[in-house]
Amino acid sequence: HTRSEYQQHDNLYHWYECTVCGEILSEKEEHKWYEIGDGIPGMICGDCGAFSEAVDGVLYSVKNGVANVVGIEPSVRQVRISESYDGVPVVGVFRLTWKSPGWFFTPRVLESVVIPDSVKIIGGAVFKDCSSLKSINIPNDVTTIGNSAFEGCSSLKSIEIPNSVTTIGNSAFEGCRSLKSIKIPNSVTTIGDSAFKGCSNLNSVEMSNSVAIINDSTFVDCSSLKSIEIPNSVTKIDKSAFKECSNLSSVEMSSNVTTIGESAFEGCNSLTNIELSNSVTKIDKSAFKECSNL
Repeated sequence: HTRSEYQQHDNLYHWYECTVCGEILSEKEEHKWYEIGDGIPGMICGDCGAFSEAVDGVLYSVKNGVANVVGIEPSVRQVRISESYDGVPVVGVFRLTWKSPGWFFTPRVLESVVIPDSVKIIGGAVFKDCSSLKSINIPNDVTTIGNSAFEGCSSLKSIEIPNSVTTIGNSAFEGCRSLKSIKIPNSVTTIGDSAFKGCSNLNSVEMSNSVAIINDSTFVDCSSLKSIEIPNSVTKIDKSAFKECSNLSSVEMSSNVTTIGESAFEGCNSLTNIELSNSVTKIDKSAFKECSNL
């Protein structure tokens, strides 16, 4: 038998079962219910992460005339978020911040999520460390992808960012090591620190031409990235932006860049040539350190 990572449950009990045949492998134990607080309805089991008020594994909360997703049960594999709840639209997807005595309940077995068009915000860390997540959509009216929203989603191979998005938060896609390509639409004006850090299989990036700064560590350790075109909207490449991009051999530099930060291209040992315009007035220390072929 292969025991499930998370306990299965019904309204009264939770238990472990075999992921292959479904046989129950442990005694059924009663839920240990705790209040969630912060105006969120129902209770949470401190042992298995079940919600007393969940709908198909999803917990919703209504406030100020709109509903938000505030939690996903850790044993759920497929989720389809409702467009409305209790008669009001669902506009945001957020991570429950309640903590049991020991660990956050993270739905690591979650494989696919369908988000309705009513959603405008994907909150911070909402899918962080969902290492089995392979399929998810970002609706066309989403404006913000929060800090660490998809950090550690190591099975996510592709994602489409719609041209409604203006902000990609810090570490939003950090550690998405199966992600192979990303197109950042021109609606995006801000890409946070470490947004694509450690995306080791990322080999194609199409940048927004509305971004002014490539922030700290944005693409650090993207070791499969071979070329990058930095649009003319960019005036600053911040520290460690492309550090340890060991296969980066071609950089088409914006003619408006004035500052190249500390260690911006450190360790880019496949880089053989880079042409800087007269607009560059500052190159910080170690900007091209260990670029041994430059």
